[in-house]
Amino acid sequence: SRLTSFQSQTRSVGLLLNGQYGFKDKYLFNAGLRGDGNSRFGPENRYGLFPSASFRWRISGEKFMEKYRKFIDDLSFRASYGESGNAPRRDYSYFSTYSTFSWTYLGVAGVYPSNMELQDLRWETIVGKNLGLNLSMFKRRITLDVEVYTNTTKNLFFPGLQISSFTGFDRVDMNVGTMENKGF
Repeated sequence: SRLTSFQSQTRSVGLLLNGQYGFKDKYLFNAGLRGDGNSRFGPENRYGLFPSASFRWRISGEKFMEKYRKFIDDLSFRASYGESGNAPRRDYSYFSTYSTFSWTYLGVAGVYPSNMELQDLRWETIVGKNLGLNLSMFKRRITLDVEVYTNTTKNLFFPGLQISSFTGFDRVDMNVGTMENKGF
């Protein structure tokens, strides 16, 4: 029988600055900047900035659309861009940590490195781009929302990536690439 114990601690901080502006209820703008910090990163990559912006043009509010107001309640075009970040799931990955063997020699336990020092882990960043159209007709009896989007994940975080074991480790957590997701 063996008794073990483990303790970890993580700190994260976030700040959001957001502004909105509307002109004549036809042109709507929104911009934001989010700053995040997380102790799971090394000192070089601990903080990340993630901007966002969106625009909406209410076409149905324009002068040339007045003759269609009997049956079109709302016609709008939307566009947006935004970034968000994900931190790794494990604590202390940027430190070399050590563990003891479960057996002893002459009453003293041996020590071995239990992880690889990962000081260059970066924020996994999701970049979203979106175009949309809203149409509402006949006192909102018919509505149509159409969207086209692209989400790109940069610095994709891959936990447990298999590597050659000559270093004494056979897996490592790394930022490995880019992934793109498109749809409508």
